Order: sequence, then structure tokens, then C-alpha cells
Amino acid sequence: ALAAAGCADDGAGTTVTEATTTSVTTTTVVDAAPALLIDSDATLADDPHAARQRPVELDLRVLLDDNGRARRIEEITLNLFPDVTYTGVITEVNEEGNGYSWLGYLKGIEVSSLTMVYTGSAFAANFGSPEGVYEVSSAGEGLYKVVLIDQGTYPGEG
Repeated sequence: ALAAAGCADDGAGTTVTEATTTSVTTTTVVDAAPALLIDSDATLADDPHAARQRPVELDLRVLLDDNGRARRIEEITLNLFPDVTYTGVITEVNEEGNGYSWLGYLKGIEVSSLTMVYTGSAFAANFGSPEGVYEVSSAGEGLYKVVLIDQGTYPGEG
């Protein structure tokens, strides 16, 4: 769901709008930013470099308009795992050949990065924070995987 432009963020990742009539008060809660990842019940092969992983599908309508062109979004919800959700802040959108890149950082995380790339029909993303490095990559046949990289599996890391 897309947030209505011009609404205030209450700091908790939601926008709250209240309308009062003579005797009824209605509160509507709208997600602050659209979510890119959609849960999938598919099974993934083990990845030796993953501390954890999960299968997802993408809602590319969040990033691309009806003509397949990059949207100029300011924020995006990154629901990487059920217990790991970030708000990505997009600071730069670039057109590169037949694809696009979205660059930025993770809201509220002092040292962080966000890179998402879409070329033709391929999507890949990398999100870095002090809590870990997360990647989204193709798992084949329209399925993607979110991976928390196990830094200890690389030489000199850990």
C-alpha cells in the first residue's frame, strides 16, 4: 500500500489520519512506505554463506511505473525477515542502459547503505548495517532469496 503524500510520519513507521464527526471518530492507519518483498512458501537450497535466508517474491510495482520506468520514491519498506524490517531512504535514482539503480541508506541507522539494481528482468539488492549485510538475489523462476551474509565464512572476516 502506498502512503498518501503530505501525511505526517509519527516516527513508528505509520501515518495516522483522524477524522471527527458529531459523534464518531475514525482512525485510519496507512503504511509509511511501500513494501518490496512478498512472502513465499517456496523452499530454498542451503547457502553456505548464509547465516539465514528466506524465499520471497518481488512487488516491482513499488520500483517501476506502468511503463517499466523507475519511480522516484523517497522511502521503501524492506521487510527482510519477520524480525528485521528497515525503512530505506532513497537518495538517488539512476538510469543505466536498460536498467535502473536506487541508492540510499537505512533510516535511523547511522552507518548503513542501500543499493538496488533492476536490469531488464533481473533484480539484485544489498543492504548494509552494523547488524549485518543482507542481499536479495534471484533464486530462479521468478523467486528471490533474502540472505543475511555469514561474514565468518569469508577469509579474514568474522
